[in-house]
Amino acid sequence: MFEYRTQIRMKNTDATGHLFFSEQFNLALEAFEEFLFNRAMDLDQMEMPIVHAEADYKKPLQLRDSLKITLGIKHLGNASFSVSYLLFNLKTQEEVGSVIIVHVCIDSMTKKSIPLPLKLREYLERHLWEKDFLNAALEEE
Repeated sequence: MFEYRTQIRMKNTDATGHLFFSEQFNLALEAFEEFLFNRAMDLDQMEMPIVHAEADYKKPLQLRDSLKITLGIKHLGNASFSVSYLLFNLKTQEEVGSVIIVHVCIDSMTKKSIPLPLKLREYLERHLWEKDFLNAALEEE
């Protein structure tokens, strides 16, 4: 499990001051970048495009709300992996949303799928969520 903390900024909101729906994906991807950079992953010879994404919005977020994003690996395949995110409002301690994003590894030159590099696979394996993790995380909050 990996945690990332951030705050809702003006760029994340719509005209009413609430989180704009697509920004939940951007916040999840910010957390994913920190997750990768935390380990100094070398991604020079590969790319990880998104092939599927879904999000649930459970409670509204407003400008300057502090947010905790908990990230874990939901599924690990040969060339792809799914990342699950739970978003919590730090002030209310409530879950406010969830995101699942599926990435596939491709060779930067050929643009064909490739097996996950060993270093990346090992890092992702250390962050696999167990089946009941989501329920346990919600009970802790």
